[in-house]
Amino acid sequence: MDGWVRAGFENVAQVFRRQLRRTTGGAAVAVYHRGELVADLWGGRRTEDEPWQRDTLAMCFSTTKGVTSTALHLLADRGQIEYDAPVAAYWPEFAQGGKEHVTVRHVLTHSAGLHRMRTLVDRAHRMLDWDYMVAALERAEPAYEPGSRHGYHALTYGWLAGELVRRVSGRPIARFVEEELARPLDLDGLYVGCPPEHRSRVAPLAPMAALLGRGLGLQPGAVMGGPAGRIPGLLGLPVSPRRFVNALLPRGIEDVLWGPEV
Repeated sequence: MDGWVRAGFENVAQVFRRQLRRTTGGAAVAVYHRGELVADLWGGRRTEDEPWQRDTLAMCFSTTKGVTSTALHLLADRGQIEYDAPVAAYWPEFAQGGKEHVTVRHVLTHSAGLHRMRTLVDRAHRMLDWDYMVAALERAEPAYEPGSRHGYHALTYGWLAGELVRRVSGRPIARFVEEELARPLDLDGLYVGCPPEHRSRVAPLAPMAALLGRGLGLQPGAVMGGPAGRIPGLLGLPVSPRRFVNALLPRGIEDVLWGPEV
């Protein structure tokens, strides 16, 4: 195990060391307390032949939802998008299938009724095609009256929020996150998709996660190995997502994203 902990947080290192001993592979952990980084640890193996390093990148899965929703909040703070406006006001093709009254707020709160992935694709590899998924969501019909229920949009959230960002800002979600979030917050290692020059830093998925991918019909590495932004998956260092989240708090480490209203 490598890294450091501030005095008073030694238990974090002890627990992390125990976890590393109980499993194969590797991991990293970062902890912020009252706006300050107090633990930055890593250990184990990135691959069978290479140790986990300080700059090793890992898949963050649903953490991506927080990043893409933050992009929408940033646009709202700038007056470029309104929460209660129809999605179709920014994305006209979205109005098909009875979705003309689905709002940006419905998308953000998982109440748009578009969570059923199996009604959208006939083959899992379709999920690697952004344009295909956008067109599928345009044709889709809500599973219930938008706003009447909550249904976790586990897989569709990235395309819904990401396409809204693209329509409003003119930039793909990967580029928007890099230019408007990662750079201003100085977040090394926070990427939507994997830039080709950083693929050698990525930790391959552990067996259970790889089995999940195969269950969806995807080849190992297909998601993170593709062009940045082709599928809305987040890669990052543990310090980066946690520093990002900490920056959103009222007493966070940064005050560069938006005003107190948002």
